[in-house]
Amino acid sequence: MKRVLLALVLAVALPLTGCASFGNSLSLSTSKVVGGDYRVTLYSGGKAVREWQLKSGFVNEEEGSDGWYFNCKNHTIRISGDVVVEALSGSQQQANESTVCD
Repeated sequence: MKRVLLALVLAVALPLTGCASFGNSLSLSTSKVVGGDYRVTLYSGGKAVREWQLKSGFVNEEEGSDGWYFNCKNHTIRISGDVVVEALSGSQQQANESTVCD
């Protein structure tokens, strides 16, 4: 009898928990994805040290950290720290060289 009751409780509880966590994950992931033409600038000591131009790209926030990741020239780039993501049309180049990611 205990096994039947436990199976019944698990059969009801697990799907409800799964739906709630899936909904939370979905809302988190969609709010952290930026798509379009962007400039990503990495700063160190207040100076721009690396810069990427993404045309029709996606910039994603690392969950639970200050990191960001995106694809550039068929490579995944992961950066963290002082990062600025801005629309490419309104930004100005900050670093000496900029990597263009098509």
